[in-house]
Amino acid sequence: MNSLYKMFFYKIFKLLLFPIKKIVHLFIKKRKIIILFRRSNSLGDNIILTGIIKQVAQKVNNKIILFTNFPEIFENNNKIYKVFNLKKKKLLSFFLKLIEGDNIFEMNKEFEGYKDALDYLRNEKSIIKKKYENRHLAEFISGNLHKELKFENFKNEIFFNDYEIKNFEIKFKNLIKTNFVIVNPHTRIEFTPNKGWGFENFQKLVDISDFNWCQVGNKNDRKLNNVNYYLDLNLRELFYLVSEAKFLVSNEGYLNHIASSFEKKIYVIKPGIVPKEYFSYKNTIAIERDPPIECSPCYLKTPCLKKERYCMTDIKPEKAKLFLDTK
Repeated sequence: MNSLYKMFFYKIFKLLLFPIKKIVHLFIKKRKIIILFRRSNSLGDNIILTGIIKQVAQKVNNKIILFTNFPEIFENNNKIYKVFNLKKKKLLSFFLKLIEGDNIFEMNKEFEGYKDALDYLRNEKSIIKKKYENRHLAEFISGNLHKELKFENFKNEIFFNDYEIKNFEIKFKNLIKTNFVIVNPHTRIEFTPNKGWGFENFQKLVDISDFNWCQVGNKNDRKLNNVNYYLDLNLRELFYLVSEAKFLVSNEGYLNHIASSFEKKIYVIKPGIVPKEYFSYKNTIAIERDPPIECSPCYLKTPCLKKERYCMTDIKPEKAKLFLDTK
């Protein structure tokens, strides 16, 4: 019933704001402006916007204005005219959704009427599913623009200015002199509990590998033994360390999307929930169960239905080590 009320009031507000919507669209069209907005708190999804914006800028001669929860991702990006912080601005988010139209696009994962890509791919049984099953996540995030863009060899981009680089070189001078490797044994479970390889597996991999390991993540994360800790960095600092690393090892997630920006080799422990095409870039090396388990990809956002997640538990640290770059 609550959802029906929300839908009812949403349509009422949309009707009341129709004159304002027309005025806004006429104004931005005259000024040759395109507004893009993304309401998600997913860091990886917002990083993917950089690759989408790159293509949009190549196709149109309009000024791009972006509303996002992570404006720091887009610093020094000359393809964007203005960036506004959308975090904790629910009223502004609601307003943008109401006036969405020809020159105002929401960048989201709503696709073919489904809430997100996993719901669509799990439930859609038509030929359309086969068309999109092996597509990159960027295609879903691009929303209504997905038919206008290309996603083969998709790549993200993050930029630094000279002042930042100079400061980072000073702050991390002792680290960047070494051939360090970035690892993050943790992953978010809010969206799906089926991504993580497991802390103990990452610890075993560290123990049997001879690298200068550096753990990144949040300050309250469980810490691996025998690694250096660079926890709770701000985003710009994290981006810089990724750009300077020898390579990275992680679960599927935001580090993979950051690494794409610098074409940095990253080994991703592939979960069975999606095909590797869904998250892979040219620089991504997927470490996966061989052969793939018969129920993969499952697209499950709920816990695995089997006794254990064999798609992940069957990947042993000893096998993962064989993939890592020893040069």
